[in-house]
Amino acid sequence: TQVNLDSIDSNQIFTEEGYKIEFKNIILATGYTNIYPIIKNKAQINRTYAISSKPLKKLPWKEDLMFWETKNPYLYFRTTTDKRIIAGGLDEEINKLEKNIEDLKEKTEKIAKEINNLFDGLNLEVEDRWNALFGISTDNLPFIGADPINKNKYYLLGYEGNGTCYSMAGSKIIADLIEGKKNPYSHIVRLDR
Repeated sequence: TQVNLDSIDSNQIFTEEGYKIEFKNIILATGYTNIYPIIKNKAQINRTYAISSKPLKKLPWKEDLMFWETKNPYLYFRTTTDKRIIAGGLDEEINKLEKNIEDLKEKTEKIAKEINNLFDGLNLEVEDRWNALFGISTDNLPFIGADPINKNKYYLLGYEGNGTCYSMAGSKIIADLIEGKKNPYSHIVRLDR
């Protein structure tokens, strides 16, 4: 059910159709759809690019591995079961999707070229290309915990591209906070850090 995030009150929220939902506690796990006021000076939205190659006859490495460069802008890539390479990176501090097809093609061809340069004889051809938005935090950590003002409002925002890991950890942290238990990690990812 779509809810109107701007309609949150102390114990209720409204759906987009205007129906009221009452809650004892609310957990906002909305990804990057909204930079909430509590984190507005601590987060930003960036743009990234990605490709999927045409199937290869032979993979350039033997095992199922994921490569992730540590340079900035970084590049990452992995294989699929049907011998494609999925790759991405070349992030930009731009909070809008690239709509110009030629610019999108130029960026994604650069990703393919960089991978081809890493492996002798690899002739990676792009079959699909896209770009997406993602959120980052100024300290490279997610935002997980209770709102400092509205103690029954919780956030589980997995910024930094690690949403699956942060969702697992965050669910345990928030469960402890709701149950009134001390969590040894909650201070690290709290919203008012």
